[in-house]
Amino acid sequence: AKKAAKVIPDGWKRPTVMVIICERHIRQPEVIDPAGETEITKRLLADNFKVIDSEYVHMMKADQALAKKLFSSLKTSAHYAAEKKADILLYGEAISEGAASLGGFQGCRGRIEIKAVNVKNDEILLADSAEGGATDLAETVAGKKAIQQAANRLADTFLYSLAEKWNTKK
Repeated sequence: AKKAAKVIPDGWKRPTVMVIICERHIRQPEVIDPAGETEITKRLLADNFKVIDSEYVHMMKADQALAKKLFSSLKTSAHYAAEKKADILLYGEAISEGAASLGGFQGCRGRIEIKAVNVKNDEILLADSAEGGATDLAETVAGKKAIQQAANRLADTFLYSLAEKWNTKK
């Protein structure tokens, strides 16, 4: 049975957050996809966090050289997030890979790994990961769904822990 997400108290302050999650489907590396980023952002907004768009996916499609220069390391990504006035950078990666198929359905497994970084001092406040699985008629869609499920699972405790750290910092 799935445990309910921890509820963040209304009175807690929430940092402004930027999310950068590099994603790929193992057999289709050219797929630039924000399934994990979208799910984490959706959950942040539902918990009343202010979220600043990194434009990572747009840049990866429009100017890969610039995107790789900005986002390929935690340090340059944190600097970028700080310039955009974020307090916290959620930085990570997600992968999906084809798994067993059943009838006409293709199964996929997904994994997401993420760190919460205070951009003012590069301190890593939290790090965690989660896995998920999904099926669909299309393998790419099953992969997106698997990453989405993993991101949702991760958000259940990660966002509460982030808010808790933000509210108890010295």
